[in-house]
Amino acid sequence: MEIGGLFVSPQQWLILGVAIIALIALGVLQRRSGFGLRMRASALDPYAAGLVGVNNDAVALVTWLVAGALAGASAILIAPTQSVDVFFMTGLLLRSLAAALVGGLTSIGGAMAAGVMLGVVEAVIQYETPAVGATEAILAIFVIVLLLVRPSGLVKSSY
Repeated sequence: MEIGGLFVSPQQWLILGVAIIALIALGVLQRRSGFGLRMRASALDPYAAGLVGVNNDAVALVTWLVAGALAGASAILIAPTQSVDVFFMTGLLLRSLAAALVGGLTSIGGAMAAGVMLGVVEAVIQYETPAVGATEAILAIFVIVLLLVRPSGLVKSSY
């Protein structure tokens, strides 16, 4: 499908759709469920959450299960669009870390918006700079500087 001179494949539409559904589901889980409240309490102060009856170990287990399921789903979705080799996820990890830092480590919507913004910036860098690896170098420098200047991200955390 062509939109404004850009070609978008069905796989890319599928990735976008699944990402939006996952974003909404995580937002609902985090803000509208009892587990989300326990998860935010454990992240903010595990000792105090434990004092009021939150099982921090169970919350951590379920949180890691959800994270692993999302990582697996994202790898399955993105694998057909990337060349798979030993370093397949390294570049994606750098980009996702940059998006999470820019969008705020506690803001799901901010991280999603930052990921889209960084994707556009990356495309411009790749278009303007023919050097191989320039995008990764610029993103790595950006992540290091951002971690030194503002470790919590650019968006203020919201609990």
